[in-house]
Amino acid sequence: MENSGSDLELHGSVCGDSDEEGVAPPRSVGEVVDGNEGQDEGHILELEKKLLEQVVYSEEEAYMLYCDYATAMGFNVRRGKQYYFMGTKRVRSKSYCCSKEGVKDDKADSSGVCYKKPETRTGCRAMVSFVCDDSGQWKVSRFLKDHNHEMAPAYAKPLVKSGQAILAANVYGSGGALESLSEHDRIRELSLQLAIARNRAETSEKLAATYKRQLHMIVGHIEDHNQSLSKKIQKALNNIEQVESDDRTKL
Repeated sequence: MENSGSDLELHGSVCGDSDEEGVAPPRSVGEVVDGNEGQDEGHILELEKKLLEQVVYSEEEAYMLYCDYATAMGFNVRRGKQYYFMGTKRVRSKSYCCSKEGVKDDKADSSGVCYKKPETRTGCRAMVSFVCDDSGQWKVSRFLKDHNHEMAPAYAKPLVKSGQAILAANVYGSGGALESLSEHDRIRELSLQLAIARNRAETSEKLAATYKRQLHMIVGHIEDHNQSLSKKIQKALNNIEQVESDDRTKL
């Protein structure tokens, strides 16, 4: 089933599918059973609310936000299409979908290989789209939550925490979170967090520069107004003095 959702209103140029990056690292494995079995519904609702309401500051952070939700639900995430701001290489919107999205191409196999990987795609349409505004803030613009397949059971969900949780654990003293990962995963998680930190710093600098310009404009307007007011007051005083002088002359 598919939730109702409005299509993105995009004014940028289309990049097309970004499947070249491949499927995101697995967030759930194992036998598929009833998705409601063993699920912490309260936690899932909390993550769903966070997904829909939280503002993030990079494409990577948006990806991790959906991965956290997907992990709790019991499905994998695949990177979808992305769009750019017109005439630039800056990503305007990005979509992420369930790894069971789409169907396998039924082209004839001429390789002669007898063994074939089991089909895992079911045409699932569950997805989320994030859109980035001019200030660098990413928000959910479309969300389809219903899947056409069952979720992975609780025992098959990953034991490794998400990138955000790993970073928090190391910051607050539980350094074993990163040490428990392979070198490849550690590099990936730390690189992801570095990209997020840099993006936030750049966004903060841009906002600070914008606020500074606006402040200078306001101060400039106030100074111009004060100068204009001072001239008017001085002109009024001069007129009064002229009238008084004329009166004294007549006397």
